[in-house]
This record gives sequence, C-alpha cells and structure tokens, in this order.
Amino acid sequence: MLRVPPSGGDAEVLEVRPLHFANGLALLEDGDLVVHESFSHRMVAIRASGVEEVAHFGTAIPDGVAITADGGFVVGMYYPYELHRVSPDGASEVLLHDMFGTVFPMPTNVCFFGEGLTTLAVASLGGHALAAVEVDFQGTALHYPTL
Repeated sequence: MLRVPPSGGDAEVLEVRPLHFANGLALLEDGDLVVHESFSHRMVAIRASGVEEVAHFGTAIPDGVAITADGGFVVGMYYPYELHRVSPDGASEVLLHDMFGTVFPMPTNVCFFGEGLTTLAVASLGGHALAAVEVDFQGTALHYPTL
C-alpha cells in the first residue's frame, strides 16, 4: 500500500497485512485512512506506523462511514439494519435500529449534508433505498486532499 503525505510529495510504502473484506473508508484531515474490515466487524486506521483498531462492532457488519465534527464517526451496518455512532475514543452505540429493514434495509454508505451538516443521507442496498434522517450532532464535509 502507498501513502501520500497530506501536503503531497513522494509516496511512502506501508507494509499492511491483508484486510478482511476492506469496505467503507474515510480520509482524515491528518492524511490517515479509516477503513472497515467488514468480516472482522471492526474499523481500523491505516497510519504510517501501521494498522490500528479504532472500533469493534461485535457481530454487526460495518459498511459505510462518515466523520462527525467531534472526531467520531457514523457507521452504516449492513446487518443488522443499524446506524452506529462511534465516539472519538472508539466506543460504539446504536444510533438507529431498523429491526425489519423498512427504512434502512441493509444500510451501506452514509454522508452528512444540508444546513449545519446535521442530516444524514443513508444509502441502502436492500430495496435500493435512499433515506435522510436528522441527527442532533454535526458531521463534517468531505475532505479532499490537496496535491
């Protein structure tokens, strides 16, 4: 794997073991990458120093991820049909649970949008649904690195 520094320049080679179904990723402002290992039920950060676990989700299968303004995350869980909020210290709590998959059937990607970035767009694979939900916290805009 190659890592390009946030300010640009030469890429560094990172020795990263194979990830167990890499899925859903977000680029942090410091240039580190967070990615889900869906079949290991966890989120990891890929840093210059190596791979570090950020959060573990029990038996839930993480898919999409959005970054919150406080440095945490919102994660769409492919199964069970849930959205989780992950605090900056890695504690995970269920934000929304859709037992029968009527609103979020197999949620995948999540993204903040709208005034104040307090609305979540949630794409779902089951039923090919797209839903929006208001939350009581703020997300961040997508981060685009400069080259």
